[in-house]
Amino acid sequence: MLKIRLAVLLTSLTICSATFGQVAINSTGTSPEPSAMLDVSSSDKGLLIPRLTTAQRNTLASTAVAGLMVYDTDLDRFFFFNGSVWEEGTTGSLWSKSGLNTYVTNTGDNVGIGTITPGRKLEVYGGWKTARLSSYDAGAFLEFSGSNATNWAIGTYGGIARLLSSTDNFSNTNDQYLFSTTSFYPYNNSATTLGLITNRWSNLYSVAGNFSGAVATGSLTTTGNATISGNVGIGTTAPARTLDVNGPWKTARISSTSAGATLEFVSTTQNDWAISTWNGSMAFLQSTDDFATKTDEFYLTTSSFYPWVTNTKTLGTSTKRWSTLYSSVGNFNSSGSGIAGATVYAENTGTAGIGGYFESAGTDATVVMQQNGTGKFLKAFGPNGGNEEIAIDNNGTVNLYNSSYVRTIQIAPFEGGGTTGGQITMYNSAGAQTIAIDGDYTGDGRITTNELQITGGSDLSELFDLTDYDHIQKGMVVIIDENKPGSLKVSQTSYDRKVAGIVSGSNNIKPGLIMSQKGTIADGEHLIALSGRVYCMVDATNSPVKAGDMLTTSNVAGHAMKVENFDKARGAIIGKAMTSLDSGKGLVLVLVSLQ
Repeated sequence: MLKIRLAVLLTSLTICSATFGQVAINSTGTSPEPSAMLDVSSSDKGLLIPRLTTAQRNTLASTAVAGLMVYDTDLDRFFFFNGSVWEEGTTGSLWSKSGLNTYVTNTGDNVGIGTITPGRKLEVYGGWKTARLSSYDAGAFLEFSGSNATNWAIGTYGGIARLLSSTDNFSNTNDQYLFSTTSFYPYNNSATTLGLITNRWSNLYSVAGNFSGAVATGSLTTTGNATISGNVGIGTTAPARTLDVNGPWKTARISSTSAGATLEFVSTTQNDWAISTWNGSMAFLQSTDDFATKTDEFYLTTSSFYPWVTNTKTLGTSTKRWSTLYSSVGNFNSSGSGIAGATVYAENTGTAGIGGYFESAGTDATVVMQQNGTGKFLKAFGPNGGNEEIAIDNNGTVNLYNSSYVRTIQIAPFEGGGTTGGQITMYNSAGAQTIAIDGDYTGDGRITTNELQITGGSDLSELFDLTDYDHIQKGMVVIIDENKPGSLKVSQTSYDRKVAGIVSGSNNIKPGLIMSQKGTIADGEHLIALSGRVYCMVDATNSPVKAGDMLTTSNVAGHAMKVENFDKARGAIIGKAMTSLDSGKGLVLVLVSLQ
């Protein structure tokens, strides 16, 4: 049935085309309109033209002819080919109408009149001049651009009305003039004038008064108001500055330069002073020659107040002092509060940080203290308010105190005075001396104490040189070397009465006290335990060793053995075993006691 209907339709179209030279497509058999080559009508259907993506449409442009129409599915818009390029047709989504209002539906689009490339929300191009309207989060502007070098715009930004000029199509602005609710002023206040030399305002009116008068090229004295291009004098016929107000004894003068403005106070009998802005700083100036030269300069910036000539000015005088200097981190007091009689008192009022900080990058000292009297160099104390916890005497002696303010440590550069060596003395809680370290006792040092406890080792050792053996091991038994006075060697025979000790340090047992005299025969490289506890190499092959057994030298080099013959052992006993060894060779803890 479908094939039959299609055949009938094609036959009807062919007949109409041949008969009328026109085509009508409808379901009623109505003839085409006389002015139409193709007349499509329907009460419930529409016309669907070819649908292409943007890429497909751009490809089609190479073969398209003028008048070709497609629908772009990427942009949801109709496009017509004008013979050269695609032009966008109107759709229901570009413009919308509500009552008497017509608006652009897409808020992100720009509208151009006389241009196909509008650069703002609304751009009207008239051949030589362009008017553009744009808006931002902070305001809106109406720009007037043209072929002239300078373009202008008017608008609001940040709640302030503005006039702008630009020479680069408003990528940047050259001049700005601002209107607020209270004033009209230039944005670049040092680069603009109100009026011109040839085009002047006749009068300037304000609620505080008016400014008017004659134009002058030099100095002018007037009792009214004047517009002056030179200097103005009040009370003087020879003003020396832009404004010169002269009284009987004093003169106030205002002047300005490219670096700043100055207000001068000039006296005929006293020093002259001036307040000036200079390159972003506020300056206080003094002069004795009508400001031909300056004798004093003080500068105030956003972060500091300082004298121009350093190391020659004081803050306050010997009789006129600041009681306290306050800062965000603490106070600096020079009135003597804190410790009575203090020349300077620095205080950190916060719960963190420090009370004073000194820093130097030079080669000399960062802090220097000099005591010309009999008092101390330095005293330091906690919140108690005066009891010393650290004190440095004027001879360099340092004293430290406990929480009960009893001296417990003293570090002195000499003993008792003069040029002797230094001494460190420690005291108990009652203040009695318990330990003394003397750095120059009869030319040598000495430590004096009632009790000495050593926790880092367990034997008393001396330093000896060892001979006649290449591989000295810790724990070996050594004897006196009769051929080299002051030296020792490894034992080789049993019951040797030349036995001297055991090489210290075996099995991680360290010496607790080491003795030697450098540069003499009583010195060497090996630590030999002469007393105390030390591990010793023992041979138990012939007789097991039990704790408490006496030990002597054996025939095995560097090894001890159990004493079996006490007559032969007299003078050859090393000490007493403190651990056991049932057989073979091994280490035994020995209490060294030569007998």
